[in-house]
Amino acid sequence: MTVEEKTLSVSPESERAIRSLAERVERPVDEILTAAIDRYVADEELHLARIKDAVARADAGDALVPFEEALEGWRETVEATALRRT
Repeated sequence: MTVEEKTLSVSPESERAIRSLAERVERPVDEILTAAIDRYVADEELHLARIKDAVARADAGDALVPFEEALEGWRETVEATALRRT
């Protein structure tokens, strides 16, 4: 994998929190930031896919989703997010 160096501006509070976390888990700051960005992108991709699916269902006339199905979709999202954070 090719890695490109980028510049990121963060508040002093965020920088302290990131550095503190990196020290506590004994990992480099860039590794912490890369993992955070990867998780964020994956979460947003999942949300966008769910929105696209909901729009397609609404366009097809299937706008109402049974409560249990909606709840299961929410659980899957929460679980997928939790798994990526471990």
